[in-house]
Amino acid sequence: MALHTVGWIGSAVGAWIAFRLIGVRVDLKSVFALESLVSAIRSTAVFIPHALGAQEAAYAVLSPLFGIGAEFGLAVSVLKRARDLALGIPILLIWQAIEGRRARSRPAVG
Repeated sequence: MALHTVGWIGSAVGAWIAFRLIGVRVDLKSVFALESLVSAIRSTAVFIPHALGAQEAAYAVLSPLFGIGAEFGLAVSVLKRARDLALGIPILLIWQAIEGRRARSRPAVG
């Protein structure tokens, strides 16, 4: 539970930094509240692969409730998706290379 809490706090701080980098002045408490609601919506969208669209819609709908424009909420959501891709694609390629080497090193069956 502690690791989950630390991860959630890190995600909220990352969102706060992203808002600041795109020029939006927002207090950290608002970003924590926004991030918790977006997390709840992503959790309920478990049947959608990687909650595609759910996260973006949540940011666009909930951001104005905290005094942030919907366009800025959507921009932060896209930044978070870019981070996921920047980390995920190299990991998948490395995994594919490892599995390919493992498959080539096995003797042929038949």
